[in-house]
Amino acid sequence: MKIKKVIPVILPLLILFFTFSTNASAISAHEYGSTAKTSVKTTKNVKVYKVTAGKFEAANKFTYTGHIKKGTHLKVSNYFMSTGGYVIKNKHYRVTHKTFYLVPEMNGHWYKK
Repeated sequence: MKIKKVIPVILPLLILFFTFSTNASAISAHEYGSTAKTSVKTTKNVKVYKVTAGKFEAANKFTYTGHIKKGTHLKVSNYFMSTGGYVIKNKHYRVTHKTFYLVPEMNGHWYKK
């Protein structure tokens, strides 16, 4: 008797769980931007790319945006293997739900804490 009462409750919950867990696999730019926590000052001019977040990291699209001048204060993230650089943010480079900004790893030693 108890099983017949429990099944109508558990079945919809399982369906909802699997529905939301598959949609959560898409990465948003806010997830990238939230990792930019370290305040730094740039020590040389570096190129900046605007990245549109894809469904997964390999599907991200990069567009050259410009460069950051020496002496600029901003927040920086740790190195990301798939994106290939440092996620940055400040008042000019704002993270949205679809885009974030990236400085490529090849620049090396471009900031100090």
